Amino acid sequence: MGFNLETGGSSSSRSSGYQSSSTDSTSQQYGMVGNHPYRCLSVLPDHEGHVFSIALATDQMLYSGSDCGELRASQWPSTEVIDALGATQNSQFGSGKGSVKAMVVVGNKVFTAHQDQKIRVWKRAGSSKRVTNISHKLVATLPTVKDYVMTYITPKSSVQVRRHKKALWIDHHDTISVLAMGKGVLYSGSWDKTIKVWRISDLKCIESITAHIDAVNALAVDLSRGFLYSGSADGTVKVWERSRTPGLKSTTRHSAVATLAPSKNQSVNALALSQDGTICYAGSSDKDIAVWQTHDEGTGKHMINMGTLRGHRLAVLCLTSVSNLLVSGSADKTIRVWRRNPGEELNHQCLAVLQGHSRPVKCLAAVIEPLGEAMMVYSGSMDRSVRVWWLSLVDHDGESAGDAPSSPDVSAFLTPNESPFQELFQASLEPGFRARLQ
Repeated sequence: MGFNLETGGSSSSRSSGYQSSSTDSTSQQYGMVGNHPYRCLSVLPDHEGHVFSIALATDQMLYSGSDCGELRASQWPSTEVIDALGATQNSQFGSGKGSVKAMVVVGNKVFTAHQDQKIRVWKRAGSSKRVTNISHKLVATLPTVKDYVMTYITPKSSVQVRRHKKALWIDHHDTISVLAMGKGVLYSGSWDKTIKVWRISDLKCIESITAHIDAVNALAVDLSRGFLYSGSADGTVKVWERSRTPGLKSTTRHSAVATLAPSKNQSVNALALSQDGTICYAGSSDKDIAVWQTHDEGTGKHMINMGTLRGHRLAVLCLTSVSNLLVSGSADKTIRVWRRNPGEELNHQCLAVLQGHSRPVKCLAAVIEPLGEAMMVYSGSMDRSVRVWWLSLVDHDGESAGDAPSSPDVSAFLTPNESPFQELFQASLEPGFRARLQ
């Protein structure tokens, strides 16, 4: 039997927290959920608009984008110096046209997706020890001019996008909602129902996938096996297999191998994969997180619904996964941290409910400290702020979150027999359903 948990623990667990009277950017929120203490280390200076996207670089540079086109680079001390809560350095490095819906960092490049249907590429230079020494330069806008020229001279360069309207196949013709990195390629998903594939080496669009019957809201990539997962407002998650032809500039093609229906007639807003790529999490507008697992030795063609994570009161808007932990953000203004316990039943436990945002949580990033005893969570919200959280992964017995056994009274996992989502695949949905993320 599953439990809807608002505290992340049983009825006897403790949940407390307070907001300090300080109003500066280092005001803290402390709490204890079950045996795992947490605190908000900092609230970064407010964006001018709602924070819709964040991305974390390997050197702990944090990038954030808002719905007014503002882009910022921030830096926070590593988790090894967690108690040194000095002032966070913050710098605005650029702006785009329209809302910044998504961003990813690849090496010294930052890719940002905008509501004007373009992807911008920024190159970073300087030392990461002080963000004031770092500069960012806009080096490309996708599609590039070269891509346009080559497409114009190619037969069948246009596709039908609406009645009586055509567009170049390399162009998105609606808001770009999500970006994801694959091996040597960048994926972009859009409200125009398509996914574009961009080759990183020359920034060329090499494929356009007509993916769904409604807006594409989420993407996740299994780098080890080459699968792409897409989530849509049409209520489905599709699994795409990538095939490549050898050569200096190899071609890429994706074919659908499975269609999952985590929540009938409810928009899929977020996706995340386990570290080994065998488990797919799908957050939907019905407040739930569906859990799917591969059962075909990695072909991706046979995925079973293992159950549902419940606890959020409103739509799940964002997900991120690290190690055996899943972090979810919701329109209910909270962030939940879930632990996947070892075993065949895929039992999950809610370790913490992080509260502090005053508006829906739209984006997340997370990293585990080197010793595995704590994690940092970065959250962006429609309250215009980015918060930095610290959560202990060690319980009172000294066990790490990855080793601690599951407790039945804190399980928030519903098996398929206990949930209404028992169908493995659903090939069709009623047309006309639309639940875009504004």
